[in-house]
Amino acid sequence: MRNLNDVLRDIGSGTYDEELEPIYGAESLPYQRQRLIRALNDFENEFGTDRYISIFSAPARTEICGNHTDHQLGNVLSAGVGVDIIGIVSPNNDGVIRVKSKGLPMDEIAVSLKIKSDPQEYSPLGNFVIADLDPYPSEEYKSISLIRGIAARFYLMGIELKGFDCYTTSDIVSGVGLSSSGAFEILIASIMNSLFADGSISPQGIAEIGKFAENYYYKKPCGLMDQLTSAIGGLLWIDFYDSDMPFITKVDFDLENSGYSLCIIESGAAGGVYEKEYKSIHKEMMSVANFFGKNVLSRVDENEFLTYIDDVRKRCGDRAVLRAWHFFEEDKRAVKCARCLQKKKMPEFLSEISKSGKSSFMYLQNVYTSENAASQPLSVALALCDHILDGRGAFRVHGGGFGGTVQAFVPNDMLDDFRNGIEKRLGEGKCHTLKIRHRGCAEIGGKYV
Repeated sequence: MRNLNDVLRDIGSGTYDEELEPIYGAESLPYQRQRLIRALNDFENEFGTDRYISIFSAPARTEICGNHTDHQLGNVLSAGVGVDIIGIVSPNNDGVIRVKSKGLPMDEIAVSLKIKSDPQEYSPLGNFVIADLDPYPSEEYKSISLIRGIAARFYLMGIELKGFDCYTTSDIVSGVGLSSSGAFEILIASIMNSLFADGSISPQGIAEIGKFAENYYYKKPCGLMDQLTSAIGGLLWIDFYDSDMPFITKVDFDLENSGYSLCIIESGAAGGVYEKEYKSIHKEMMSVANFFGKNVLSRVDENEFLTYIDDVRKRCGDRAVLRAWHFFEEDKRAVKCARCLQKKKMPEFLSEISKSGKSSFMYLQNVYTSENAASQPLSVALALCDHILDGRGAFRVHGGGFGGTVQAFVPNDMLDDFRNGIEKRLGEGKCHTLKIRHRGCAEIGGKYV
């Protein structure tokens, strides 16, 4: 940790550029310098002067292929991208974790309170009693539930908790399927890892802590893809079949020099209103797995599924069958996409991406909700991409789907026309061009975590 004023001086003078360039790229250094200076000044306004601070950065992620396969312990291909959440953090002495995110109210959790009266109330960790670590229903889908859940997980691991003050700011566009919540989890867990565990927990361990908080405190049935990708960074092929030890392979592929750009297109719908529909995918896939006496579809033999498909339709319903069918094909497709990139076979990769998009629309059915079929902004965005690309590149539903976004791989020679065509119909700023970030969650000016 360094004095805040010294850090401000060194960032302004360019001393930190050597740390920033591998994370953000040389072309964005002026913007990132100013962004960090603003964040440091905001921290000072919130928490006072003359503090010793550390800076952490956690990237967003994009799902390249593997739509709703991770929570069935299948294969995915994902990538960290060049937008992130940064956190300025400083320890305090009052046993309270305070996190102030830009534009939002302060989140506060008491984690360690000195006890002077009854020795029987002391915790096994020493002269402390732990407070406020149970989940609260009123906090579901709120950032405070993630902070509380991460702190609880560290405590369950036998790690002593202490107070700290943190200010966060994000340039991750919310509601576009880049998992700002996953990046936030990794940021907070990495901060606690540094402050409480001397950085001893691996990136995979940090990811599992984030997933615990999201599943049991935030109450979202996610897999581990978002957290692993933010923690590790780069282009990752992940096989979740062994949930305790996922098989993770970094794919060596330079998208920037492939002749294509990665775009995320906002459809204009409010993604957060479709949580019920999102959960139904998990529930229906699980019902098919349960038919065969399994907990997840990756444990079900595809040939056995096809043999008994009529019985599965009667028991689970047609939509559940179609969603299971999507899983079996998408699971194999994620592997094909990873291998195509490993072998630098871009045309074959784009073909598989197109198939992924069709499968999500026809089988997974996460493009619009049957309860409001008249409203289909994501369908319109997909049709618009199809029209503009006209057989070139590839596009697909991105992330959870429903009210969300489209992912497109656009030939560089038509990128400007593609963006203009999208934004003419969907609105200015609705088409985002992203770069792959090859480093995961990092302490800026410190060691990489």
